[in-house]
Amino acid sequence: MSPYLEACCLRISGSVSYQRAAEDIEYLTGVEVSKTVQQRLVHRQDFELPQVESTVEELSVDGEKSKQNFWRIMET
Repeated sequence: MSPYLEACCLRISGSVSYQRAAEDIEYLTGVEVSKTVQQRLVHRQDFELPQVESTVEELSVDGEKSKQNFWRIMET
């Protein structure tokens, strides 16, 4: 498998299921890469975890910065 095809598989597998990634890769490239190969490619990667630069102090789920509003929405 070429490095480019592997990169395409990883990129598509990150967005959809392995089955759908296999279908998309075959459609886009004409190369059949099974869903199990898609899964193996992802699982053998050594992804670096992002570094946390700051903690989340507020969360806005509806455009308002209100803790009470957040819990009111969550209760409904």
